[in-house]
Amino acid sequence: MCRLASGGSFAVRQLYTDREEALFQAARPVILNGIEDVITRQDFVDRTIFLTLPHLCENRRRPEREVWRDFQAAQPYILGAMVAAASYGLRNLPKVRLERLPRMADFALWSAACETALWPAGTFLRAFDANRRAALEDMIESDPVAARVRELMAE
Repeated sequence: MCRLASGGSFAVRQLYTDREEALFQAARPVILNGIEDVITRQDFVDRTIFLTLPHLCENRRRPEREVWRDFQAAQPYILGAMVAAASYGLRNLPKVRLERLPRMADFALWSAACETALWPAGTFLRAFDANRRAALEDMIESDPVAARVRELMAE
């Protein structure tokens, strides 16, 4: 998953042939969905953006057809905003310099190039860092050994 998320390759035997090995190269975004945190390795956490949705109060629940109707009405505006941000990012990318590059450096550069079309400069990296720190905290809290070591160190 880490190699796929940030690009990488590995050698495999090609099926139904007598060839030695074939090189499989890929770089694609991956979406995982779960009720509990499913990522437990720090290197994977560094390549992940966690989205935690708030609890939906009973009075805000709606039938799916209403949600889709509203989405379809907003879809042209959403697409327009995305295209405008991407266009801005393409113009801005050659000028972007970050003090430090996190894992997924190209993603960080691209996001920083696009961000000022939508938000103030620095918003993306602050959110990205906060997301990573929160994920690491959750990972430690869910590991009983790590949580106990933390308690011992605090004493």
